[in-house]
Amino acid sequence: MVYIQPMTLYEAISLVISLVVFMTVLVTTGLLIKQTREMTTQTRFVAESLKDSAYENIRTLMMTINQIFINQPELRPYFYLGKEITNDDELLQQKLAAISEAILDLFESILLHREHFPQIWPADEWDAYIKSVFANSPVLCGYLESNKDWYIPDLMHLKEKIETQRQQDRVQNESIYQEVEP
Repeated sequence: MVYIQPMTLYEAISLVISLVVFMTVLVTTGLLIKQTREMTTQTRFVAESLKDSAYENIRTLMMTINQIFINQPELRPYFYLGKEITNDDELLQQKLAAISEAILDLFESILLHREHFPQIWPADEWDAYIKSVFANSPVLCGYLESNKDWYIPDLMHLKEKIETQRQQDRVQNESIYQEVEP
């Protein structure tokens, strides 16, 4: 048989304290869940904002370079058509150096941003653009080589990869022409 005995004062106080602690834990857990949801939402907004900012940064750099070529179209072949410097024109060399620096800054920004935001900076597309410019601009390659300590190693790696490919293509083309000549 079970005998029910009245609670002592100590047991009553312990029960009340246990209920208060239990209610406090429930309320605190609810508040933590709410706070975690809010932080998750805020983190998503911050991440979107950072992606937008990164994209805007690259777009601004690209537009700046485009504007240079719009204002001085005679300089574009040095970066997109393989034209080399053939004279000692100091002003031309300074202009080409400044544009090279701007282009390399753009490339470096792209490479750095794509590490953090690969979904908006797909490597294949940007690498193709960067490689194309390196392949068609001895001026840009020369400037990077002269100032390689200013830039991240990934940029030098892409340039070297292109130079290796260009040398292989040149050897292949020379062998094709030798086979054709009588």
